[in-house]
Amino acid sequence: IDVRTTGREHEYYYERAREMGIKFVKGRPTEILHDPEANLLIVDVEDELLRRFLELEADLVVLSPAMVPVEDTKELAEMLGLELDKDGFFKEYNAKLRPTETKKRGIFICGGATFPKDAPTTSLQAHSAAVKAAKFLLNGKIVKDQRTAYVNEDYCGDCEFCPVTCPYGAITLMEKADGHFVAHVDDLLCEGCGVCVGTCPVGAIELRHLKPSQISAQMKALLSVNGTSKPLVLAFCCSECGHAAVDSSGMAMLNYPANVRVLRVPCTGVLQVQHILEAFKAGAQGVMVVGCKSDGCHYEVGSQKTQKKVELAKTLLKEYGVEPERLEMFNMVYIEGDKFAEAAKAMTERVEKLGALQLA
Repeated sequence: IDVRTTGREHEYYYERAREMGIKFVKGRPTEILHDPEANLLIVDVEDELLRRFLELEADLVVLSPAMVPVEDTKELAEMLGLELDKDGFFKEYNAKLRPTETKKRGIFICGGATFPKDAPTTSLQAHSAAVKAAKFLLNGKIVKDQRTAYVNEDYCGDCEFCPVTCPYGAITLMEKADGHFVAHVDDLLCEGCGVCVGTCPVGAIELRHLKPSQISAQMKALLSVNGTSKPLVLAFCCSECGHAAVDSSGMAMLNYPANVRVLRVPCTGVLQVQHILEAFKAGAQGVMVVGCKSDGCHYEVGSQKTQKKVELAKTLLKEYGVEPERLEMFNMVYIEGDKFAEAAKAMTERVEKLGALQLA
């Protein structure tokens, strides 16, 4: 591979530089020596294209060191409650879909605050962050819907699972008069993803906008009538990439089997193993769990935790005498409607080969 550039119009800069007589060598310099007689710098470099060592004479050698975060970045992040990535830069909410937002509502980032960027990209992000900040301030007030989680204190067992799991730090433990600690949800910080609901071992947390009884009612309604000759397959789809992939398949005029019924949830992390088992009991011959990519989940840990629950559910199905192949998790991004259509067809074919599911 020859020398290439990335970024908008960078190839133009590269060509102009070559026309001006600037020489580009693809390789790594090994040593820089000073010739006192000629008063020149000698650069020893390995040319990867020519596969030989070169000695280049130069009047000036400019070294380009790595860009690192400023010293007080960590301190500022702790003050604002922001996350840092593994390199010490501020971590964006979603690198592809929300690159100038953070998990803290009203705090925006851009440019070199997240990672090294060129001037055009920095300017573009700065405009984006400025517009979002202006829109946030012009409202004059913060509007927060009630799509949040709440805790039934009578059931809370002080296990501390939810405070650790919550990707927004919205859950804390509060001591009651009897010395018992219970979880408390901050409505301003909670984004209603439901990851805490899917994690709670005693069912003490519920979403105001999607209770377990509502999930069960939707499952029963979706699986009550088939209307096709194919076995029913229930697809739990997250409201972000998963359901968007379903919409993308429709917009692209891609067909997927009508026997595949879609149940939308805020995040696949809200699901519990019992929901998956209940789907089979309600009449599903196969179950699909469709969520974000594990490294790009909108709620950070939702897909990762769901994958573990799916594996646990497969183990239980096997113990119950049910083929674990009837359950599968698929990770997609919002534009992969073709992948959803293919997965739906593949799941239908798989379930057909396995035959009808007989439950005692």
